[in-house]
Amino acid sequence: MNTSSDEAAKQYDATLTQMCGWYEDASIGGLERTRKLMVEADPEFVLGRALDLELELMGALTSPRLNPSLDDRIQALNDLVKRKGGSVNEQELMHVEVVNLWANSELKKATKVLEKLMTLYPEDVSGLKLNQDTYFFLGSALPMRHSLASSLSRMTERNPLKGYVHGMFAFALEESMMFPQAQAEAEKALKLVPTDTWAIHNYAHCLEMQAKTDEGLKWMYDKKCDWSPCQLLACHQYWHTALFHINNNQFDEAVELLDGEVLARCVNNCTTLDLHDAASMMYRMELVDLFGLANKGNSREDSHKRWSGVYEVCKPHKADHLLGFNDAHFMMSFLGMDDLKSASELIESIDQVPTLNEGQTVVKPLLKAMYEFKIGAYAKCVDLLEVIRFDVIKIGGSHAQRDVFEQLLIVAALKSDKKEHNKLGERMLLERQVFHGRKVTQTELLEKQAASRMVPVQA
Repeated sequence: MNTSSDEAAKQYDATLTQMCGWYEDASIGGLERTRKLMVEADPEFVLGRALDLELELMGALTSPRLNPSLDDRIQALNDLVKRKGGSVNEQELMHVEVVNLWANSELKKATKVLEKLMTLYPEDVSGLKLNQDTYFFLGSALPMRHSLASSLSRMTERNPLKGYVHGMFAFALEESMMFPQAQAEAEKALKLVPTDTWAIHNYAHCLEMQAKTDEGLKWMYDKKCDWSPCQLLACHQYWHTALFHINNNQFDEAVELLDGEVLARCVNNCTTLDLHDAASMMYRMELVDLFGLANKGNSREDSHKRWSGVYEVCKPHKADHLLGFNDAHFMMSFLGMDDLKSASELIESIDQVPTLNEGQTVVKPLLKAMYEFKIGAYAKCVDLLEVIRFDVIKIGGSHAQRDVFEQLLIVAALKSDKKEHNKLGERMLLERQVFHGRKVTQTELLEKQAASRMVPVQA
């Protein structure tokens, strides 16, 4: 490392290890403290300063456009690089470039720099993690897969974080629909790091995508002692567990996890991932009236109580437009609270932020479709959503996360007063059955819920 401070190097290692393991090590003060100590130990440690800012930007709830303090820190890093001149090495310069590209919402350009970084420095695990996250926000599974395969094949056994890289590769394989290979890679990761919550999570993804519900529940509960201490991903692990419960006809258990874990963690932690989990779980449960089926409070008042905490987290960000995936979940909370004014403002303000990736082509019609569904204009919802159905991947997220938008289209199509829309909904139900090898509970719920207000289809 390009620093003369042993303390800065130690804190860099602690920061990166917690980042890969998705946990906060209380014995050393957690991520926030290690980042602070890393910068304080050597204010001219460019790689450390860059990592600190990369973590801030990857949180996806702030940017220099919205946060003057963050803007000042980024400018200070750029000034430091200029002042140090030729003593800043190539690897550091590329990380600084990534900071500036992320700061300007130029994610696609950032992947180009990160790919070059991975070609030249395959042992740079922070670069690998940042590259995976950037591809995740772009919905780009194949380049993510190739990048990790290349670096992993050249990474030496002495790299103490190699186990985590196997876990990262497992996710890229799963998102590429290579489930057996992904599970094998996750198992490699867990042999090296038994508490690798990301690898545990990626194995669960494979079981979810293959509708292996019983196996999925067993996996999550058998591994709970390993993943639950990893606070930064624990909410998402409970989210996956709830999905398995839904497809196992255990609606009470699913709602209990939502109320007791997912919603509470979203409000207390206020991270983007926790926000996504809480909003999407509520949204998909309401699509199929799961609260009524579970007899766990199905009134509008109950709904508002559940949505209120998520709504308060989302409302300050309605003009951010940093990521389309964020915007879609903000919209869920506004609609859940019947705040149509904020929902409209979220849609309208997209035009003011041209840096939003796929803002006009995918994000705006997706949000409009959600709005139309809320007000009962099902045909309009279908007309907007069907056109971008296979482009929604570009807003980022995983296959499991984006499935909520498929479910929205199915329900809207079956409730529409147009015959061709009803046929589309029926077709999509059959597609899901083929992909899963059977009719899973979630699909049955979609069918039953929509059928209650479905326009009969004439032969």
